Amino acid sequence: MALIWDIETDKSMEVDEFFAHLEDNIVLGDIDSLAACAEPLRALANNRTFVLDAYHKELKEFWAGSRVNAHLAQSIQIGRSKQFYVRVNIWLPIAKGVRTEAFQKRLYSYDLPHDHNFSFLTVGYFGGGYTTDIYEYDHGQCIGFVDEVANCSFLGRYQLHPGRVMLYRQGKDIHVQYSPEEVSVSVNLMGRDLDLGWDQQYILDVKNDRLIGGAGDLVSNRLYVIEAAGYFGDEETIGLLHDLAIGYTCDKTKARAIQSLDTLSPAEGERAREKASARVRELADLPIITGNYARSYSGA
Repeated sequence: MALIWDIETDKSMEVDEFFAHLEDNIVLGDIDSLAACAEPLRALANNRTFVLDAYHKELKEFWAGSRVNAHLAQSIQIGRSKQFYVRVNIWLPIAKGVRTEAFQKRLYSYDLPHDHNFSFLTVGYFGGGYTTDIYEYDHGQCIGFVDEVANCSFLGRYQLHPGRVMLYRQGKDIHVQYSPEEVSVSVNLMGRDLDLGWDQQYILDVKNDRLIGGAGDLVSNRLYVIEAAGYFGDEETIGLLHDLAIGYTCDKTKARAIQSLDTLSPAEGERAREKASARVRELADLPIITGNYARSYSGA
């Protein structure tokens, strides 16, 4: 399951020192090297100034009209390299009011079971921290269609309190985050996996053990664009979809292109099928997961 450490240490690291450690020790795609950074991340969390410094920098950029943070409103990036980046997340308790509650659940992905197509470390920094239910499954055994059985197992509920470090494993750990009782802050160390464009993240219905949607990853969004093109395309669109269906590297992309061809031009869809592998033809007969389910999620 996800690895959890409650590390007691008085050591404190400066941001530059922490990044220097990462440069010397992180190996892209090696989860053991990421796990070995749990103690340094915990030491960084003892630094009580760098998070506020990051917020001050954001406020100054707002004032100067030069803010370039392209992440979610809840996140501020501390720094990045070719192999990793570090960000701060703020977690607010859900405010009262139907519209506000729905918006905040979407913003923070509260109550929304999801996996990750990358591994990452997180540490509680401020406040009581959110609670999270953790499940385990094998992402690699899933094809990626709506209502597919996930075969996930519930492993327990945990709280990301200050000082606790958790490691979520790519394609293994599912978690459901719940609104904290008080304003909380976490710090994440994220690996910049070069394969993100080839692996989906899923939203799950853990009660019924099913995949139900995409989590706004690069693959799910790519498949959505191809799906959307099938509703209003023209002759040029048909040509582009045919090229994707025959020549693209990703089998899901090929299959989704065939499905869009079926909508625009059934004859072209059939011709693409005849040239496709058995695997692609199988996928083209399934309701492939696309898009960002979280954006339209209103809570349950």
